[in-house]
Amino acid sequence: MLRQVLKFGAVGGIGFVVDGGILTVLHAVTDWGALWPRVISFPVALSVTWYLNRIWTFSDRKSGRKAAEYTRYAIVQGSGIAVNFGVYAACLWAWPNIMQPRPILALAIASAVAMFVNYFGARLWVFMDRA
Repeated sequence: MLRQVLKFGAVGGIGFVVDGGILTVLHAVTDWGALWPRVISFPVALSVTWYLNRIWTFSDRKSGRKAAEYTRYAIVQGSGIAVNFGVYAACLWAWPNIMQPRPILALAIASAVAMFVNYFGARLWVFMDRA
């Protein structure tokens, strides 16, 4: 299980780079503020992490049809993003002078907290053996 957690963390790191990269670019080139870019950055990161978790982290599990699996993954990630976005918004609100100019810091804190929700949801429901 430790190896799986480490793989999940590595995939999450890639997802963070995708999410954070898109967030940073959109924050820099638009006047959307620090919240609206996440509407674009999160779904892209979700798709990248689903694919990588499917082919690498949980490759030993037969979890069913891809569309059903992706739907379950999106539901779990939706729960995770609720936690993530709540923590992200709270950081922006609590420390506006620090976090508003650098929303990547709020994203890092939020992502660390939400990782636990995402891992256990993925392990226990999305990628459980359905063969």
